[in-house]
Amino acid sequence: MKVPGDLLDVKPRRDVLHAVVVWQQNRRRRWTAHTKTRSEVSGGGAKPWKQKGTGRARSGSNTSPVWRGGGVALGPRKKIDLAVSLPKKVRKLGLRMALADRLQADKLRIVKGLAFDSPDSKQAAGIQSAFGGTKMLVVVGDGRTQKGVASVTERSFRNLDRVRVLQAEGLNVYDILGAEVVLIAESAVEKVFARLGASGVAA
Repeated sequence: MKVPGDLLDVKPRRDVLHAVVVWQQNRRRRWTAHTKTRSEVSGGGAKPWKQKGTGRARSGSNTSPVWRGGGVALGPRKKIDLAVSLPKKVRKLGLRMALADRLQADKLRIVKGLAFDSPDSKQAAGIQSAFGGTKMLVVVGDGRTQKGVASVTERSFRNLDRVRVLQAEGLNVYDILGAEVVLIAESAVEKVFARLGASGVAA
């Protein structure tokens, strides 16, 4: 197949690919760590002891970060948005560079008829074996009939070791760079090129 325009006629740059991967991994983080400040921990209603005359250091609250059981001064907070921002143009360029890298290394394949009438892991394993059983990314284009429910082709590949299967809409730089071979179903080619900025493909 001919690539429309100069979509993949780019030289991969390490800095761009690195920036996109960092952005992508950052978005996958769950940010579950959350500590309580001195105003959120229980206690602290009364002054522990009077200001003078006890011989001890002055203290105003037992929720102070210096007290055992007190709040945390500079801990992680879910409310703080630490997400890394990246322009759409850079993200699209990174995707183009990742695919170009696999194409230039002869590790990109367009597969005709890569679709299953019913889940068939044995047939999917045969396809993997045909490429030497290497770490593989499979991009399918059969679509999902229901949101969140894997398609038949996805179910055929997803339980195989060293195989990552994605819909064309989910194609990303991290998974491309992590695969030794990228297989793109013929039905997914137009969707992939559309994500790169093309309106169609020429056979």
